[in-house]
Formats: sequence, structure tokens, C-alpha cells
Amino acid sequence: MPGEKNLAGQIVSDFSQIEEVCVNERRLFDGKILNLRCDEVRTPSGRIATREVVEHKAAVGMLAVTDHKSVLLVRQFRYAVHEATLEVCAGLIEPGEDPAQSAEREMQEEGQELV
Repeated sequence: MPGEKNLAGQIVSDFSQIEEVCVNERRLFDGKILNLRCDEVRTPSGRIATREVVEHKAAVGMLAVTDHKSVLLVRQFRYAVHEATLEVCAGLIEPGEDPAQSAEREMQEEGQELV
């Protein structure tokens, strides 16, 4: 299996050459759907860098396409931006639920909102 290319376009098959290692983790927030943390990592060059990380519960997103090749989106009000946005149909995966089941459930729940 061929390796991945790094930013310089070189093939990298040993990811230890590009992996960053966490040397310190600071949890900022633990919520119902997401957590926030700030990590200090050691880069492959040895430099210490800061990474802001959002941990999100497992979720699915579906792109609904009609027989006529039109894309259907969901219009939902989002408090963070104080307006309605157009989005792909998406939702959390319930505990013990298969992602395909989650996708089907979300399409049924949001189906009436598709535009």
C-alpha cells in the first residue's frame, strides 16, 4: 500500500516521521455533545506547539440526492449565528446504534425539513 504524501509532496509510509506527540493535555470544557481541550505537542522537529482540540460525540451526516441529481438540505435555526442555515442532514449516533441506522433515523426525523 503506498504511503501518504507530506506537505512537501514526499511519500511517507512511516507515520512516526510526521506524528505529533502530546506532552501535556489541559481539559477546558466537558459538555453533553462536545469537549474542548488544549494540548501541547512535540512536533517531529522537536518543537513544542499548541493544538486546540474539539472532541465531538459520534455522529453521522448524509447528503440527500434526488433522482434528478438535486441535493436536499435541512434548514435549521442555529443559535450560535442567530439565523437559519442550510445543512446536510446530520445527527448523533445513539449508544449501541449502527451508523447506518442513525442515518436512516435522522433522515426520517428531518425529512420534513428538507429543502
